[in-house]
Amino acid sequence: MFYADQYLPVYFEVSAKITADKPLAGWKANTYIIFDYQSPTDFKYAGINVANNQIEMGYRDASGWHQLVKSNKPVQLKAGTAYDVLVAVNGTNVTVSVAGVNQFSYTFAPRIENGEPQGLNKGMVGVGNQGAKGTVDNFTLQILPPELTLDYTDQFDNAQGRFPLAATAGWTFSNGRLIANGGAAANTFKLGTSLAADSYLEVETKLSTATSGGIVFDRYAANDYKFVTLDVVNDKVVVGHVSPKGGVTIDASFTKVLDANVDYSLRLIFKGASVSIQVNGGLVGTYGYNSVLVDGQIGLMTGSGATSFDRFQLRTNDLFFNTASSLMAASSGTAVNAVNLTAGAPVNALFAQAVTVLKASGRFDDEQIASLSDITIDIVQLDGRTLGRYENGTVFLDADAAGNGWFVDLTPVTAEEFTWRDGKLVAVSGGAADGRIDLLSVLIHELGHGLGLTHDDGVSGGLGTVMGEVLAVGERRLPPVDADAGLSVTVFFDEGLGGFVSGSAGGNEERAASIELPLPVATVSTGRTASSNGGKSSDGGATGFFDERSGVFVEASEFELMRFAKIGGNSANDAYVVVEENNDNHREATPASSRHGDDAIEDLSGMIEWEARTGLLQRLAGLFSRS
Repeated sequence: MFYADQYLPVYFEVSAKITADKPLAGWKANTYIIFDYQSPTDFKYAGINVANNQIEMGYRDASGWHQLVKSNKPVQLKAGTAYDVLVAVNGTNVTVSVAGVNQFSYTFAPRIENGEPQGLNKGMVGVGNQGAKGTVDNFTLQILPPELTLDYTDQFDNAQGRFPLAATAGWTFSNGRLIANGGAAANTFKLGTSLAADSYLEVETKLSTATSGGIVFDRYAANDYKFVTLDVVNDKVVVGHVSPKGGVTIDASFTKVLDANVDYSLRLIFKGASVSIQVNGGLVGTYGYNSVLVDGQIGLMTGSGATSFDRFQLRTNDLFFNTASSLMAASSGTAVNAVNLTAGAPVNALFAQAVTVLKASGRFDDEQIASLSDITIDIVQLDGRTLGRYENGTVFLDADAAGNGWFVDLTPVTAEEFTWRDGKLVAVSGGAADGRIDLLSVLIHELGHGLGLTHDDGVSGGLGTVMGEVLAVGERRLPPVDADAGLSVTVFFDEGLGGFVSGSAGGNEERAASIELPLPVATVSTGRTASSNGGKSSDGGATGFFDERSGVFVEASEFELMRFAKIGGNSANDAYVVVEENNDNHREATPASSRHGDDAIEDLSGMIEWEARTGLLQRLAGLFSRS
């Protein structure tokens, strides 16, 4: 047995690689993980029994060993074979997994000490056999939660927190507390995601009521959720659920003396299908359902009378909140610039250009670059100041760039919206990129994570600042270009134009500021489509084009009306850009004056070709008008 030198937390895991020897000379063939060990005749066990070909769990008392639950899935256990066994304990609920397969869960009756229920975390842990021989390797006691990705507390200080509550009637802020009027519907927090089914989750609130109030979880609709409440009237902690057909159902209740209008801390710990319940730090009980509990909405509720909430805390290890692969904005923006990103060709084109930029850096081989083609884009509402995040083959982009609005560069190779200042590219004042987040920089950063880079990589790895974890508005980050790769073009800073231009610096190359930039992607397939639901579009169609000046995505039918450039000094006439399709399925941007009639723009699922855009032409026009 192993003594952990202190009481374990309510949730913990024990894992080991165990082997049972052959049942020879009267020996049995079993090996178990032991937990909640109080004495040689008082403990629980879970493991393998080769003799009856079962994975089993039970308890030991003075009268012997008692099996409570066994595997109902077909297994072929063999003597002399090592099996990875995991025992996950949540309060009094235990889940057993063998070789990565979840076999079963069981909720033990709590041990009562001094009138209070106790979890399975007060005894020792270890390994053992029942009249058998075996071996044990890699025994591990894991005190979780492992590496929390989110530890969030809302103090209800008369304002919406990082995760705002839904606009539900009957809920108000008052004197640093959240007040729910009697009979008000449950209110949920907008986390921006559904937690993964295997995520660890803790939810805690401090509340007072004269009737009942508590926590809502696994909510999918106003008539489809689960709850744990403090029932002050009946001195109980109640576990239940609401369903469209059955209405309110009480699943379990635990006796607990509760006083009216006194603050109590109610804490729920979720793992898999079980929830353990604590009041003021003491275990009240555990309840197990038949399905996972963390992938629905989370919130608060009240009964027939008012409930006052002092705070709310949420802790999880869900990968959605893992900032190790995220890029953060230096600051949140206002609604003025908060233009939502729209799926379509411009985003896809910048994705392809980001790949070209990384290839031009010369730091990655062809196989690594090719692997980026499998990455998808998903446009979602990310948490707080998060601009983008890479996870398991998907780049998640925040819909409005943390409230700053996106700059979607249609011709990034020229970079004419940026100027070189203090060793970095920053937006020209008043230009299209000023005050917005550069999408190209975010895509390069997140694709870097897709290639295995971390925030610690960058300067040391020859990639400059592209892997820095914070990006300012109006800032562009590009890695140094490998001139030997043949994938770059030299652009020069023209003081008259106020920006970088490609080609010649008018014979003054030696004293002109210059920078190597990756060549543009000549043509970009719209088969890759950013989506708002996490999937690739089946038809590959684009849904909009980005107007750099307004920062707005417009539908294809409106694209003819996008202002392209003011050509003639003080002239009030605007020139517009349109898209025309050639017979070879290429699309070219041309002035409106070259078109005849008002042909509708056809489906935009083909290819678009890069053209010079507003910023550069405006500066050229201004230069000529001054001459």
